[in-house]
Amino acid sequence: MPIKYSCCREGEWLEDYNNWYDLAQLYFCTKCQRIKCWRCTQPVIKVKFCSRCSQITTGNNCPKQCFNCAKCNGALKITSSTEKDGKSFKFNCQCGYSFDTGTIHQPQPFRRIIRNLNKNTPYYQLKAFYEGKGSLPKQNEDGDPSWGTNKLPILTRVRSKNDVYCRVCKSWLIVHRADVSSTAKFNSTAQDYVPEVYLDRSQDKFLLHFINNSKELMDVKITYSPGTEYHFPNTKFKLGATTEKLVGQTKDSTAEVKTQSLNEDQENLRVQVSATPPEVSLNHVIIPIETQLQEFSIPIHVQISGQLSFGFSCMNIPEV
Repeated sequence: MPIKYSCCREGEWLEDYNNWYDLAQLYFCTKCQRIKCWRCTQPVIKVKFCSRCSQITTGNNCPKQCFNCAKCNGALKITSSTEKDGKSFKFNCQCGYSFDTGTIHQPQPFRRIIRNLNKNTPYYQLKAFYEGKGSLPKQNEDGDPSWGTNKLPILTRVRSKNDVYCRVCKSWLIVHRADVSSTAKFNSTAQDYVPEVYLDRSQDKFLLHFINNSKELMDVKITYSPGTEYHFPNTKFKLGATTEKLVGQTKDSTAEVKTQSLNEDQENLRVQVSATPPEVSLNHVIIPIETQLQEFSIPIHVQISGQLSFGFSCMNIPEV
């Protein structure tokens, strides 16, 4: 069962399920030592580039001649033919879409050609009609304007690399390289600092899993509301750091951790891991939940102590 996390905000803010997030959606600020959501951070565009030709630009569309199909959004191939008094251009797609510009009498960028042709679309025809300068566009059998059967090519929109900083301390949480072909970046995501928590149900037993994806040892303390119909037999334990001998990946995590399948004796050892010294404790702890309930929501607060000291709230959100 997935577990949702809160950011640094508390109180009535958390009564709305929309303010709980998957761990992969959150950042972690090492200066504030707090989890940060998108409301707690500020993105900054580092570079804009065409998603097809990778040309860098400051606008919103490809500065060259990349166009997308109006039918399937695929890449268009452009061919030209010489006419008596100019040139005509044809846009073709593998899906069968094609568009012919007709004769273009003066050399001009494709963007301008399409922009000028765009003035014949239903929008501009309706605009001219209401301004008393034209007539309504004709409709085909489907009730759509006849123009709809011959839609214009679409200028390819640009993508961007966004750096992200904390709004409180202004520390950078995500920093990309400006090179559009590079995927290298500095990350400060919650997955690399905050334990991964998830709820598992096995043979009418509920088990709460804690996995430490960081390279630091952690002392963990769980607190929850008194008088609830569930009980944790162990609320204080240690989470070892991620080992260098890696044999897998945890669910939704960017950091690889040791996740070997264990036999029954080893599972019992992991439940009792809090009795072992930090140097030999495992990075995965399983805590059984004592309850007679079949379905329930578990809001808990987790306090982490170690190289970094911070707290966070998490809970399993009931399915609607």
